[in-house]
Amino acid sequence: MLLKVIVCEVTDVAGFAAAQAGWSALRGRPGFLAQAGGWSDPCTARIVGCWRDRAALRAFMADGHDAIAAGQRDTFRRAEVHHFQVVRAFGKPFPATLATARIIRFAYGPSHPPADADFVRPGHTLAALLAVADDGQPLAVAACSSGDGVPLEPAWTV
Repeated sequence: MLLKVIVCEVTDVAGFAAAQAGWSALRGRPGFLAQAGGWSDPCTARIVGCWRDRAALRAFMADGHDAIAAGQRDTFRRAEVHHFQVVRAFGKPFPATLATARIIRFAYGPSHPPADADFVRPGHTLAALLAVADDGQPLAVAACSSGDGVPLEPAWTV
């Protein structure tokens, strides 16, 4: 599984949030598994997308991405996009848990593996992943029912 993590510095919060619902057009795209996101602070949106593999994401980027993205074009100043290959999964299937999760947690770097008791909290963590970027940077991401992290916006979940 491939994760696409997007961090946007938003200038038009209401416009961005409304346009984010347009990403529901991802449903049914070959290789698309799930997407969710929320606000890590009042002007920073964090979104994680799950794809079967890099080929499926490339196909979408070549045919379909720009039409959906056009609705958000003037709502943010900057976007960082990173791709991570999942190397280990913990708990329930991650894409399916995004539909019921309320919080998503991100931890970059080798000091926060998903098995770490400080990161994966029994009773709160539904699923967790360990993934690695092309440059070798590790990422741990967890979908949680409660706790600290990025509160998910239900309208952004696909």
